[in-house]
Amino acid sequence: MACTDGLQERDFLHSHDIARALVTVLQSDHAGAINIGSGTAIRVRDLIDTAARLMGRPELIRLGEIARPETDPPRLVAEVSTLRSLGYEPRIDLETGVQVCIDAQPREARR
Repeated sequence: MACTDGLQERDFLHSHDIARALVTVLQSDHAGAINIGSGTAIRVRDLIDTAARLMGRPELIRLGEIARPETDPPRLVAEVSTLRSLGYEPRIDLETGVQVCIDAQPREARR
């Protein structure tokens, strides 16, 4: 799979953690906008490498084969101080979250 260099950083959050964050906000008295995220940026290549390793197919990944668009921001991370002040913290780490997603796929889709 042809990829960019994967050096851009993004704030990834598992869907179960997103659901928990939304419940936290809805059960609070907070009014106004609030960011939902982990507050931590990881390199896209780390997500790609983790998925490839857990699937047992790291040889399929070709980092750096596609150029990143000039408009692609190098770092996007949510500012989550308000969310954390409501008592929310993510629970699912990257490796666990990727494994849950892999396990949810039919075996033939993993090839």
